[in-house]
Amino acid sequence: MFKNTFPWILLDNWPTPIHRLKRFGQLIGHDNLFMKRDDISLVGLGGNKVRKLEYWLGEARARQCDIIVVAGEDQSNLVRLTAAACAKTGLECLAVHNSVQPDLFQGNALLNRLFKAKSVYLGEVSEEERHTAALDLLQKLQQEGRKPYYINQEFVGTLGYTQCVQELSEQNYQQNLKIKNIVIVGAMGITASGFIYGNSLLTNPFRIHVISVEFAKPKLDQIIAQKVEQLQTLTGRVSLHNYLDFTTTYDEYMGEGWGKPTDSSLQMIHTLAAAEGILIDHVYNAKTVDGLAGLVDKGIIKADESTCIIHTGGVPSLFGYAELIQTYPELKKQS
Repeated sequence: MFKNTFPWILLDNWPTPIHRLKRFGQLIGHDNLFMKRDDISLVGLGGNKVRKLEYWLGEARARQCDIIVVAGEDQSNLVRLTAAACAKTGLECLAVHNSVQPDLFQGNALLNRLFKAKSVYLGEVSEEERHTAALDLLQKLQQEGRKPYYINQEFVGTLGYTQCVQELSEQNYQQNLKIKNIVIVGAMGITASGFIYGNSLLTNPFRIHVISVEFAKPKLDQIIAQKVEQLQTLTGRVSLHNYLDFTTTYDEYMGEGWGKPTDSSLQMIHTLAAAEGILIDHVYNAKTVDGLAGLVDKGIIKADESTCIIHTGGVPSLFGYAELIQTYPELKKQS
């Protein structure tokens, strides 16, 4: 949608596939349920950040940057995929973690090492302190004559999910799936707002259901509104529709907030794996799938309306939280 307008590099073999969830759909009472598999990727075991990194690293290359700085916890999917994309494109990657360096590297932390990213562990500090530390490192790198690019500051990555909704719209038409409803995670708002803005540019928009995993509904609505406005300013393209006419956010499935699963979201990890052989992480997609099931149960999403959930990846982080996942009572009943 904007690949000819903004700097961009190819990291994957698009489009990602759409899979029918027949057995899981039967379990939750839905007849036409699909999943767009953005967890399947040629780079770093996949995830939604790959689409964003095509624009982030495209801009970094346009600026002739020689090192990428990214910030996140040691199980951050953003850090893992940034490290993988840097390995693929020959860029150096420096990761700043607000975590204690582990004695045993597992999950995304292990993959970061395999991708040869350099890591700085700050201990258990806040996101604000992590950001300050990253800015200090940027300044130091610049003083050393380097040209760093800081991923966390760059809004242009949101364009990646305007591309996703166009891609899905084309697949929907070509495969005659007749998808009406989209269920997508609402975290920091970058993925959801890119998808929502892209949807507002379609002549036949989807009905989007955003499941919050972090913020109360008023806060998430505010974030999305700000980012959609920023995208309109950034691209200069005016929406064909008011996105609010086709978008609803929900906060009743987030539990205690980011990274804190609910009993029902943990159950969805086991249920989807057993029914479809598909893995989902406990931070983002488990709550999104739980939200999907809840909306079907409430009749908000009709059982006969073709519906697609966006799998945004994050599966490798499961292996960094094995104790949390395996101690869930549902697993003990099965074993």
